[in-house]
Amino acid sequence: MATPLVKATWTWRCCLSGTPLWEELDVGVAAEEALGMERVDVINLNRAHLLLRHRAIGGLLIYERDPVRVSDFIEETILRYIDYEPDLEALYQDYDQALEEAYRK
Repeated sequence: MATPLVKATWTWRCCLSGTPLWEELDVGVAAEEALGMERVDVINLNRAHLLLRHRAIGGLLIYERDPVRVSDFIEETILRYIDYEPDLEALYQDYDQALEEAYRK
């Protein structure tokens, strides 16, 4: 019974990127081997939450296969974050206010 589940897992294609799951896993294994570490997290930023995407584009770019796609990704992320940021800031303010009220009592 376990074999069909394994086959389904390995042939499943990642939702947005269209990249086979095994290719994404291979990237993680290659990173672990190159760094000599077992705890390496590789995240497909095409499927990541907007806040993680925004943080990632401010970091160090290690590899770029297609500069145009990377530029498009950065542009889309920034434009979406600009639209989202006022709501996020309001959420943070409401959260901080709720914490202050809860701990004053």
